[in-house]
Amino acid sequence: MLGLEEVAEADEETSVLTFGSVAHGILEGFYSTVLEDLPTELDERTARVLEAVSDRVISDLESNRDEWLGLEPLWEVTRQDVRDKVRAYLEWEIPYLALKGERPMAVELQFGFAGQPPVELRGVDMARQPARLLLRGRVDRVDRHGGEQGGVLRVLDYKSGLTSLPRKKGYEDGALLQTALYMMAVDSLGLGSVDSARYRGIQSPGNPANKYELKFSRVEPTIRLALSIPGRVRAGLFEAVQAGSASIASWQPGRDITRNQASLVDGTRFDRLSE
Repeated sequence: MLGLEEVAEADEETSVLTFGSVAHGILEGFYSTVLEDLPTELDERTARVLEAVSDRVISDLESNRDEWLGLEPLWEVTRQDVRDKVRAYLEWEIPYLALKGERPMAVELQFGFAGQPPVELRGVDMARQPARLLLRGRVDRVDRHGGEQGGVLRVLDYKSGLTSLPRKKGYEDGALLQTALYMMAVDSLGLGSVDSARYRGIQSPGNPANKYELKFSRVEPTIRLALSIPGRVRAGLFEAVQAGSASIASWQPGRDITRNQASLVDGTRFDRLSE
């Protein structure tokens, strides 16, 4: 009756999500712009390209009424922080790519969208039964290593958090499926010989702790885990246990739904196939 409205709550998680969205958008726009003329350092000309892309991405987000950027004081901080962090990331990555003989060949590679057929993945699940998945998604980047036309392909997924990036254990217990599935998708698209997939932290790109790569030649056990999921869903197996290699995330259902917050210590949630 008094026309009072509830005061919005300053949710820190909003800033984290916004950082990732803006950073991904700037990196996509930057590499799309320089894809045919890749620089070897973030010189003055390249920095101007980055600034122009950053301005455009941020302006587009701010003009989109459906995009929640958080409370204005938080957004002002995030807006400058993401520009600084992406610039620092590129100051490291551009010469690193030149040193390693790698160059991006595809940015935001999508499959299964806008009339594209999904990628069909066939194989056997953990019970050695025939299974299939229909995939659609967007790969942050695909890099070519070892020559313009030859060489091998490496799938790259950006991570914007400050915590350490996913490690080997996650591929073994079902916590990490994304990059394995991305490699299978890139391979099926016939773009070249796929070598590996890796994560790279935007806020800690050169951290030695974040160097683990999943080789394409070793992806089969992880794909079997992924192929097991549709059958478990059809059987009504929506287990609450978390893979032992990953902590329970803030966005996952709480105890009011799961009734527990159990985590596995050994093995995987797919080991007891009869449950």
